[in-house]
Amino acid sequence: MELPPFFHAEKDDFWKYIPLYQAALRGDWATAETIFTEDQGSLTAKINEYGETALHVAAGAGRSSKAIDFVKRLVAKMSTEAVTFSDQNNCTPLHLAAWAGNKEAAKVLLKKQPSLLYIRENTNFSALDMAARNAKKDTLVYLLAKIKDDDFSEIFPDGDSTAHFLILLDDDSGELVMKEETTSHIGVPCIKKIQDQKKMHLQALKLLKCLCVRIGSLNDSDAYKKSAKDALLTAAKLGIHEVMEEIVESFPNLLWAKNKEKLNLFQIAVKERHAGVFNLIYQMGDYQEILVQIRDDSGNNLLHLAGRLGPEKNNMISGAALQMQRELQWFEVILCIHLHHT
Repeated sequence: MELPPFFHAEKDDFWKYIPLYQAALRGDWATAETIFTEDQGSLTAKINEYGETALHVAAGAGRSSKAIDFVKRLVAKMSTEAVTFSDQNNCTPLHLAAWAGNKEAAKVLLKKQPSLLYIRENTNFSALDMAARNAKKDTLVYLLAKIKDDDFSEIFPDGDSTAHFLILLDDDSGELVMKEETTSHIGVPCIKKIQDQKKMHLQALKLLKCLCVRIGSLNDSDAYKKSAKDALLTAAKLGIHEVMEEIVESFPNLLWAKNKEKLNLFQIAVKERHAGVFNLIYQMGDYQEILVQIRDDSGNNLLHLAGRLGPEKNNMISGAALQMQRELQWFEVILCIHLHHT
């Protein structure tokens, strides 16, 4: 299928769509509508380096009433062909909605274009495969009900039902937030030094905010990638979660950035045992499940990384028993998140 010219955005254009990316993540229709009015091409443009449109982002971002309303309004503005546009992995918005268990978004998409059900991505997965493999029972049942009797051979070409992949787990786990150890006794002479450090810390964050604004105004995707991405990965490596929060807030697509070892931010956090950085995962909504299951180039997900012995610095915790306890805490926390979303 030949795509219209405006769908082929150049990499240097991605920075222009940061406000739209943010609006799609938040379900902020007022901001998005203003952008669409000023630039009609943005309705179906690739807004990040993964080839996603605003509809891709919105369909996979959340299941709140605000998020669903955003999808409804966006789809209403699009043609039946436009809602089938794929990202670089050939995933349609329905693939992402199915992966996230966003049944309401799936309803909106299929009402607009029923053929979405039969489109497969690069690894030959349909939206049903996505819902089944991610244990999204409600969404899977809905999608199965939309298949016409004479189309089952197209959905299941090998006669093997996708439903066989569905494994439902009891969801009795809560969020366990890991907290760094803190010192309970601080000498009075240290108070002035702590106050000075806190002041410097706040000033550094203000400077960072100004730099992010400046980088965003450069209209240069290479500059923002080199500056913001490198700073973000360094912050993840060092465990400075405040810096990460500010950069990701300004450039949300950098959430998926990877270092030279091809590890993303949360994989780095687990490998380095930075609890403050890892705790940012609780702000990721429905993306938590995706982040937990993403694998590195060696096929390891977060559970595998948590199962490895932490870095040498963890040996500062006195006693083998305490070190082992600390390592088990990491594994248990990530396991809880995994079970919570399956």
